[in-house]
Amino acid sequence: MGRIVVWDDGCAFCRAWVERARRLDWLRAHEFIGASEPEAYDGTGLTREQTAEAMQLVWPGGRASGFDAVRRILLRLPLTALPALLLWLPPVIWLGPMMYRRVAARRHCLYTPGRGQAQS
Repeated sequence: MGRIVVWDDGCAFCRAWVERARRLDWLRAHEFIGASEPEAYDGTGLTREQTAEAMQLVWPGGRASGFDAVRRILLRLPLTALPALLLWLPPVIWLGPMMYRRVAARRHCLYTPGRGQAQS
């Protein structure tokens, strides 16, 4: 098992984010699996409750969720690796999880498919 990202594939906002991450994952460091797929739970140790709450990143010997998962994913993408280091600095490391939870709570209304932009 490599680095597996389990995400909410029923969410248009999440889908747009994952599509961008896939395009930037030139080294194929991650396998992106939608939470509705059975393989998202085979051998990952994840529950449906965890995947409904936040994006999950699982790798041999570890797991990250939410903001921590996002920053670890960005750290492995060639174009975002250096800027991702900023996500470990104060105050980002403190504010990031709060901002992630806020976006996650509203993710179904943030993005309208076909419009390609956030709603006001």
